Amino acid sequence: MSTDAFAQHCRGIARRFLLTAVVVDDELSVSGYPPVHGDLTSVGRGAQTRSSPAVPESQARAPQPLNVEPITWSFARHAMVCGVLSPREEQDDHEALAKAVARADIVILDWWLNRANDVNALPLLKRILTEDEPHRLRLLAFYTGDSDHERIREEIVECLNGLNGRDPAVASGDGSGQAIDFRACRIVVYGKPRSGVVEPNIEVDEDALADLLIADFADMVEGLLPSVVLTALGAARDNVHRLLECFGHDLDPAFLVHRACLPQPPDSERHIVEQIASELRGIMDDAVGQRSPAGIEAIEHWLKGRFGDGGIELAPRKEGAPGKPMSHDEVLAMLTGGIDAGPGPLKKGGSEYDLLSHGFSGGAENSRELDRRLAAAMSLRQVPPATWRELSMGTIVVPTEGNKAAPLLCVTPRCDSVRLTDKTRFLFVPLTDAKPNRLQIVVPVEHNQDRRMTISLNPSQWRSVDFVPDSGRQCVLARRNGTDQPFTFEDASGGEYRWVGELKAESAQWITQAIALRMSRIPLNQSEWIRRSQSVAKRGN
Repeated sequence: MSTDAFAQHCRGIARRFLLTAVVVDDELSVSGYPPVHGDLTSVGRGAQTRSSPAVPESQARAPQPLNVEPITWSFARHAMVCGVLSPREEQDDHEALAKAVARADIVILDWWLNRANDVNALPLLKRILTEDEPHRLRLLAFYTGDSDHERIREEIVECLNGLNGRDPAVASGDGSGQAIDFRACRIVVYGKPRSGVVEPNIEVDEDALADLLIADFADMVEGLLPSVVLTALGAARDNVHRLLECFGHDLDPAFLVHRACLPQPPDSERHIVEQIASELRGIMDDAVGQRSPAGIEAIEHWLKGRFGDGGIELAPRKEGAPGKPMSHDEVLAMLTGGIDAGPGPLKKGGSEYDLLSHGFSGGAENSRELDRRLAAAMSLRQVPPATWRELSMGTIVVPTEGNKAAPLLCVTPRCDSVRLTDKTRFLFVPLTDAKPNRLQIVVPVEHNQDRRMTISLNPSQWRSVDFVPDSGRQCVLARRNGTDQPFTFEDASGGEYRWVGELKAESAQWITQAIALRMSRIPLNQSEWIRRSQSVAKRGN
């Protein structure tokens, strides 16, 4: 585990973000009170050890009581609440336990949850991950007295790889081979004190467990952009009371007046959502501005962690040509004042900005793809998997007829896409291969692959299609035949259009404004002498 300055920076941000942990163990011992399960003795406290003698197989499932007090206090020192649960003997508590840990940031499981019946924690792990959203971020740790961690990890990998065929194979997360990444989760395995683990550095005292798991979580989300995300979301969560004060229950009568006076009363809820989003943006802006999680100091730590005191090597434009090295100071000057103020060996005016992708990624082959992914993240709205897809301004679809059909961008105004009762015509502009000096957006084409495309502003290429709205929602909704199938819209003639993505409101509005400006140009025949005079420098009267 890295201990450089940038890792410490990210660890502090993760510590402020994390709030809850839950321990599930069938042998809990509370210091100073009768044991929760049976007549157990507390485990003695000692320094974290690097290795212990191996334990015979016959003792692998011997009682390993967990001392609750030092664990809960270890999390309390980090302003985290840690709950403890013990499965009941002879009962299937998996449903209740999965609900109990559903909102925990860190989940700690004993490997054996029912030693008497040889029941391990894999069924509970499967239940937790099955009921989680695919992008639920959390750390799951097995804290066990079983000494065979390699076997435990193999069983976990086998279990998770068979959980859902759509997910990629489980990979090692931290480079050590000990962490397991699955979806948005990371799974680690550590030994209880005196568990006899033969692998070094993975036997942990109870009072040191919180420090180690917080560091594991920070490693999982280490980065400049994740630091901004955690800082912003942590501030939003901490300031919920401010929103409730602004939109408290005492304003309910005023809200009803607002609803009654609207031409379309159901719009009232969305109006309040827009105000909440505006308030949250202010809160997050303030937090990021004050703490600067991706500011120049953090960037300097990032650069040193990745490149040391050296600079970066920029790829040549032509194959075989020499690259352009930038020193650490040149890179830092450019990131402080911008490419025009401190271009280093690059040309001013930003004309060679594309070389930076290769340099900052350390020469990665997918460096240009990283640029496209960030562009997509900044313009496309993230839509949860369970959310319905509604056809409106900014919706990107691909006709299913033929494999070479061009993507289409819906530009019908949002106000004309709702409260529909009859068949309605929607307007689309096609997206073509990217061209310079044209409006461009990045469109997702496959998993983690994006394509830069140009928006056609030629009215002769636009398309209008009739759709029948959903009678209940009074809008056009996409359907799908199964959870593993894509969302598709069906037009009034039976044609299908696969949902690809949804532009953020401001991005969609920017595009429609550009279309409106093009359409509003006035064709004027005027003196050619005066037209040319307007486009050159003043030459006198």
